[in-house]
Amino acid sequence: MLSIIPEPRRAAVMRALDAVFGRSAPDAIEALSGGLSAAGAYRIVVDSRAFLLRLDGPSDALRDPARWHACMRTAAEVGVAPTVAYANAGGGVVIADFIAVQPPSTCAEDRRRRLIAMAASLRVLHATEPFPPLVDYFDGVQALLELFQERRLFAPFATAELIDRFGALARAYRRDPADLVSSHNDLNPGNIIYDGDRAWFVDWEAAFRADRFVDLASLANWFCKDEAEETDLLSAYFGQAPTARQRSRLTLMQAVNRVFLGVMFANLAGAEQPGLGDLPLEGPNLAELIGPGGPALGTPADRLAFGSAQLRQAIDDFGSARFAAAMAAA
Repeated sequence: MLSIIPEPRRAAVMRALDAVFGRSAPDAIEALSGGLSAAGAYRIVVDSRAFLLRLDGPSDALRDPARWHACMRTAAEVGVAPTVAYANAGGGVVIADFIAVQPPSTCAEDRRRRLIAMAASLRVLHATEPFPPLVDYFDGVQALLELFQERRLFAPFATAELIDRFGALARAYRRDPADLVSSHNDLNPGNIIYDGDRAWFVDWEAAFRADRFVDLASLANWFCKDEAEETDLLSAYFGQAPTARQRSRLTLMQAVNRVFLGVMFANLAGAEQPGLGDLPLEGPNLAELIGPGGPALGTPADRLAFGSAQLRQAIDDFGSARFAAAMAAA
């Protein structure tokens, strides 16, 4: 039954199953696909009930299981993450409730309900006892940007404006201690489960205390198709019509989110395809790449195209009148 589990991880999985269920094997198990995490994910069935079995990927400066397991448990306690039955940082095994996903819908009212559900869950998350701090979000993106420059994946002239504009934004954005909250920091379609009523957040590897607009900007960029939907998101989150300050900070952090996604996926593609360099910053735009279920990210070429599109969108955002107004209010 457990032959699907990599052999080096089976002993830890058996210990986890025994601790939770008093048995060393489930009734059924199947691998789950999707997501870019190095973790392995499986749907298991025990006594006719489904659970998620997750095997942690390698640890690094960001992915510290001791930190993110604690964040995940806190989120589960307040009902924005699936209930955790078992989490062992040393063994790298998590067992949690399995939540069935409602497929994305193109119906405007369904989209709005989903967006409001995500805002409601995010509001609860951000109101919890603060997660541990890790790094200033701008400093983290800057580190990725410096690695991006070192890789020289794209021609320097193509990204010079991006780098200059991000630097100006990082200097202008005033950090507000009141906005430092328990944050997921990687809210994308693969990390949000909507069951038709509630939005559940999963994959907590990047969780730490951060600016509330990091998560809000991620939701806006992934799930809002226009400013009206951004207003719906902010109104649902804050419980009232958004202020000018809230709109401005969302706009600025949306550009940061574009840079983060762009350099992250570009760096990943560069590591996967050594030898690439001085490429033109061109290709399909984001609207062409992102469908109802999110973008295709299964191959290095997919990831490079997505990163490129995010970087081009960030440059467009930096040059917009909306961004200039938000900077003036920063």
